[in-house]
Amino acid sequence: MMSMLAEVGYGPIHLGRAVSLEDDVDFDQVAIISYPGIRYFAEMVRSKFYTGIFGGKQLSDDLTAPTVPILQHLK
Repeated sequence: MMSMLAEVGYGPIHLGRAVSLEDDVDFDQVAIISYPGIRYFAEMVRSKFYTGIFGGKQLSDDLTAPTVPILQHLK
């Protein structure tokens, strides 16, 4: 997936250890990724490449949370 993003000049903004803000959540890592746009993201998550990544996953193996742009909120 990173190579797909790199081809269009986007990709990871931050990769690192997660810090829990609530007691009932426990994440190991966090990744903040920059995508070229909503259409690109929608096409990517529907692609054969992307859906193939998650073929053998089970519930609670990972968490993927698409979000709205946040850069303007980071200071």
